[in-house]
Amino acid sequence: MPVFFSNCWSGCPALLYGLTMFFGASLAIFDIHWLLVFLFAGLLLFPIIYISSMRNEVILRIFLAAALGLLSFTFTTHEYQIPRFNESWLNGKAQVTFSSVTHSKTSFGLLWTYKGTLHSFSEINSYRENSIAKNLPFTLSIPAKNNVARPSANYQYILQTRLKEVIPGNYSLSLSKGASWDPKKNVWAFAEWRFNAKTYLRQVIYSAIKDPHAAAFLGGLATGSMDDHQLSFELGRFGLQHLMAISGLHFAILASIAGFLLQLIFPHKISAFLLITLLSAYFLFLGPSPSVIRAWVSITVALMGTVLSKRSNGLNSLGVSLIVMTLIDPFALQNIGFQFSFAVTTAILVWFAPCEKMCQRFFAKRTLSELAEMGGFSQHGYCLLYFLRQALALAIAVNLVAFPMTLFHFHKFPLMSLIYNLFFPFLMSLSMLLLATGLFVSTIFPWLSDQIHAMNEYFTQFLLSFAFNLPKSFDVAFRMDEIHKEGLAIYLMLILALGLFLKFSGKNYPDEEAFIFV
Repeated sequence: MPVFFSNCWSGCPALLYGLTMFFGASLAIFDIHWLLVFLFAGLLLFPIIYISSMRNEVILRIFLAAALGLLSFTFTTHEYQIPRFNESWLNGKAQVTFSSVTHSKTSFGLLWTYKGTLHSFSEINSYRENSIAKNLPFTLSIPAKNNVARPSANYQYILQTRLKEVIPGNYSLSLSKGASWDPKKNVWAFAEWRFNAKTYLRQVIYSAIKDPHAAAFLGGLATGSMDDHQLSFELGRFGLQHLMAISGLHFAILASIAGFLLQLIFPHKISAFLLITLLSAYFLFLGPSPSVIRAWVSITVALMGTVLSKRSNGLNSLGVSLIVMTLIDPFALQNIGFQFSFAVTTAILVWFAPCEKMCQRFFAKRTLSELAEMGGFSQHGYCLLYFLRQALALAIAVNLVAFPMTLFHFHKFPLMSLIYNLFFPFLMSLSMLLLATGLFVSTIFPWLSDQIHAMNEYFTQFLLSFAFNLPKSFDVAFRMDEIHKEGLAIYLMLILALGLFLKFSGKNYPDEEAFIFV
């Protein structure tokens, strides 16, 4: 046991700090059950019983993590004010700025949807005006009317609104009757630029890809927002809707393409620095959603390891993203995209190796000398089984957390997703690769770009046929009416603890010293 704690918190201290800071901030905002607090504190402080056999630096990091968690709780309590709702709505005056604006078609008609920060909300009554909320994330939707210009997102506004808590940590505003937009000052924001840039990119994709479903699919992959409701429904039949949310996969594909091209021109470290700049611009283009922040921070930390000639590991990068998320948006715990992004990434990092080792019992691993002695047919068969083993291990690791979380949020788990997720993400990455390549060469070789887009359109239609053409009889799902959130949280904590134990309990585990925060 002492070996485990020494290896774990020496190898990935940023994960320890990130977990405690994020848990402390979430404790200040959400009503977390005392059992979860007790379990988390127990997992954190349990190593103290081995204090006599642990290195001083590990002991220091454990106490520092506890101090950071307490500091995060105190800071969040001071900086964020959560309103109390005696009724469904609170009427008052809101001071807001916007981080994004989207145009969407819903069952209520065309809407402009603004997201941003509610800096203050003052409840107005006949006696006084008092602030009851501060620094909360919110969503505001207004009808999109023809020939009526929408309010610009580049201003800070004072609005007469009604405030409602949709779910804990998720707030919506609606304009009071007769309320007007009262701009107070111009603010430095990317919301308008981001909306115009995404609109332009969509127009480019729709002009290059003629098939509407293929164009909507590729436009959703590129911008992170899907506007084809039929396509969203068809992907959801097989548990593939998560692929449309920008995640580490999207950043990895862009980094692979751009990194390959940059390394043809620049030295390794310079190309890594330029790649960080490019991915940061893509991050600004997409917007600061929780899953995008996690993916951008994680890959930036990994690239910084190259620039600074330091080794990095995925768990440290994940910990840094938790620290950044705590400072930027402690409400991310309630965001479904962030929950899946963080949980699935963690599961892959800690459970893929044990699952892959388990799969070797069915698909034996061969040495290079054994492979060289095989015939040509056997070698090709082994390569196919190798990729099958990798995909199966990945699927098992992912579904250790994705299966219960999907049941918790959606109360059903499409069984076909177990098969589709073995191949669909890989094919989707090829479609993204063709799209990025076609857009890149369009300014240099337009004729070549047209050929790449035509090839991609055909390939994307073939890919989407897996979702559109299967009969309804394949819509078989495992259903569960209710999963208690406390039970799910306890399960996820124990899965993380067990995975870390399996990963770091070996005495010969290499001590990775990249990005150590002491």
